[in-house]
Amino acid sequence: MGRSIPSFRHLVEIEPENWSEFKEELSTKKEKEAFNMIFENARLYTQYLSNANRPIPIEPITIFP
Repeated sequence: MGRSIPSFRHLVEIEPENWSEFKEELSTKKEKEAFNMIFENARLYTQYLSNANRPIPIEPITIFP
């Protein structure tokens, strides 16, 4: 049986690619590291964030900066 909605774990892997242009525009290395840390933290809390089912995946990802 197929799934119509991708798992949150899959969305956490896809979302940084959607924001890659934004990341390129960040001016300093420190800002880029902070950007990467947002998604690394989201990977740590994937199990919990998947319960916060939202149509826009960046919202629960940014909960844990």
